Amino acid sequence: MKTCPACHRPVADTAHVCPHAGCGKPLVAAPSSRPAFRPPPPPRKISLAPADLSPQPQDGATERHHRSSAIRRLLSTAALLALAVLFCGGIYYAAVFDRGAERPEIAEAPRGPENGAHPASSAADASANKQDSRKKSAAPPSAPPSGNEPGKPSGADNEKHPAAAAKAETPLAPKPREPEVLGLYSQRTAPDREEWITQVGGTIASEQAVAAGLDWLARHQAPDGHWGPDCLRDKPNGQCEPGQTCSGQGGRYEAGLTGLAVLAFQAGGHYHFNEQRYSQNVARALDYLLARQGLDGELVGSMNQPRTGAGRPAGHFDRCYMYEHGIATFALCEACALAKASRQTPAPNMIESAARAVKFIESQQHSDGGWRYTGAAAAPSDTSVSGWSMLALKSAREAELAIDEQTLPRLVDFFEREYEPLTGRTHYFLSDFNTDALTGVGMLVDEFVLHKLDTRRIALGSTYLAEQAEDRWGPHKNTSADYYLWYNCTLAMFLAGGEPWQRWNAVVRDRVVSLQEQGETCRRGSWPPNDRWSAAGGRIYATALAVLTLEAYYRFSQERLTAEKPAK
Repeated sequence: MKTCPACHRPVADTAHVCPHAGCGKPLVAAPSSRPAFRPPPPPRKISLAPADLSPQPQDGATERHHRSSAIRRLLSTAALLALAVLFCGGIYYAAVFDRGAERPEIAEAPRGPENGAHPASSAADASANKQDSRKKSAAPPSAPPSGNEPGKPSGADNEKHPAAAAKAETPLAPKPREPEVLGLYSQRTAPDREEWITQVGGTIASEQAVAAGLDWLARHQAPDGHWGPDCLRDKPNGQCEPGQTCSGQGGRYEAGLTGLAVLAFQAGGHYHFNEQRYSQNVARALDYLLARQGLDGELVGSMNQPRTGAGRPAGHFDRCYMYEHGIATFALCEACALAKASRQTPAPNMIESAARAVKFIESQQHSDGGWRYTGAAAAPSDTSVSGWSMLALKSAREAELAIDEQTLPRLVDFFEREYEPLTGRTHYFLSDFNTDALTGVGMLVDEFVLHKLDTRRIALGSTYLAEQAEDRWGPHKNTSADYYLWYNCTLAMFLAGGEPWQRWNAVVRDRVVSLQEQGETCRRGSWPPNDRWSAAGGRIYATALAVLTLEAYYRFSQERLTAEKPAK
């Protein structure tokens, strides 16, 4: 039954017109109480027959429309990718260019000669070479040059000379350039030092400190080539600026102080023969040593009286004479070794003088294998004086000078007896520990004489020294300076390498840099003579050792040490 919507009386479900009298209205089917029909959800997995995969036929207009739309989408995508690449490349180039432009200028390492020519000797030439090398490195190696290069045919000339044009289009492989000095000393003159110095432990600040230190030494060299206390006075006799004097003159050890300064210049790549900024300073200093060498080969300062004639008695020496002679011989023999490493023949008078200096060292060796303040063979030796003799002899061996076959083995035995096997430390004198500088000297014996970098002495000593550096000169530590210790141990630690070296270098490098004199006074670039040994050595001693400490990163090549023949 359903209800008539007009008279509201029941009627049969099948009626289409209300049967009641007085109504007769058409009837509409009553709405169903069931919910509207909803299509079933799609199946979870659709299986298509092969026939369903075949393309449906389309008319030509529709197919062309779809193809055109696909091409437009492809071109739009390619254009967006190209714009993104150009945008990112521009940002990268701008970042690299800005970083290069803001790099501080520092003293550049000398560059090796090409085609027999000497490196540029002026600061302006060095700066120009540096800028030119950066411009060349900015372009890819295989990219053709932009514009016409001097000495090459232009575009019009190429049309007239097709052979030249073909040759110009073929890039030539750059000729490899050898370092100016090879072997153990190769890093001193390796180009672009400012690019790689941070990879071996140096910093821009340390290189700037080296440059300022060498400048101070050059400004305080006497006209005859020596360095000494008389140089740290006002003119006319001294070398200080008018109205100023540099404090800390030290003792009259002209031979030793001159040797230290020469070593500092040579460690920076300035040799008497390679026409660098300080080459003339080195040449004058070496001439001074040659002219004042004693008859027996001794190289000593004015506090000593060397033998000067065949009929004269043996010289009278100050107690520090073997310090002086060892340092001066070290510098002289290294100058000969550098010339040989550069494929040059040292001057005959220099070779002869160096050989005589080596013979004097051998004549002063004690029975125990070391050296001290006296030539008495029976007296006990100390490892401090012996360390300088060792460095002189190792340089003599590199210069191919004759050394008695027993000298180095006796030296090694002496240092072995002064070695403390529990900590790796080296005694100073008769099993007494005077300074940890000698732990570095003991390590240098293994490295330079035995050509070993992995001995127990080095392993223990380097760990011990790293701990000492952090305890004594680490952050917020006020321990006083010790240039002699820093010099010996920094060189030994660098050659040993590894984690102890990194710990040592992070502390000592920044401490040494922080102590350098700043400002505009005559002392600028020097180091104050305020450590335990500077009363005798003075400001020249302190400055030369500080510079040598900061030059350890390129002074000797680690890779070449073990390639040499060790002492038997």
